[in-house]
Amino acid sequence: MNLQQAITLARHSELQQLSLADDDEAIVGLFNLGLIELHKRFQLTTEEYVIPLETGVIIYTMPTDFMYLIEAYREVPAANSDTSTSPYEAYTRVPINDENNPDSINTVAWNRLQIPMAYTGSYIGTIYVPKPVYLSTTDMTQDLGIPDTLIDSLMLFVGYKGHTAVSGAVQGEGNTHYMRFEASINKLKLLGIGVAPDDSSITNRINSRGFV
Repeated sequence: MNLQQAITLARHSELQQLSLADDDEAIVGLFNLGLIELHKRFQLTTEEYVIPLETGVIIYTMPTDFMYLIEAYREVPAANSDTSTSPYEAYTRVPINDENNPDSINTVAWNRLQIPMAYTGSYIGTIYVPKPVYLSTTDMTQDLGIPDTLIDSLMLFVGYKGHTAVSGAVQGEGNTHYMRFEASINKLKLLGIGVAPDDSSITNRINSRGFV
């Protein structure tokens, strides 16, 4: 579904009785908030970022589309790994934000990683969830980038934000929309909707880029 189709649907459903239903810019803003919320709840897409570690450097900045980290892997000698498929090297999972583990990678800022000096000279492969594309009124033909199974949840969130902007009353229509939104999210999780990270594929992806 593209942005124009979504706006038309919202106007004739969740936003029908609101004055902002005629304000394209306001509605697009609501959709941007909704898409961010859905990407927080579901791993709808993932990206890989390989970090070549430098001597004396422990803080590394993630790409500009970084939202949150899912997994991290590092290169280790094949002789020290039970998962080795190469006589030269293999990859092992690295703990994230484990204060009791000296080998843990830590997120010292929302988009910055602290990587132990012990890893210097190798590579750290990361899998992360990227931000959704920010939409504007010039992007009416842009696809929303989510499966149709999430459209209902998105509309409920847009309705929640739209009604809350008019009235923030606890027993108001906005609160009703939010409860319906949460119920729809829980239902989707029970049904297994969403894309899980492909943990096992990072070795092949890193090898294919020449980091061997």
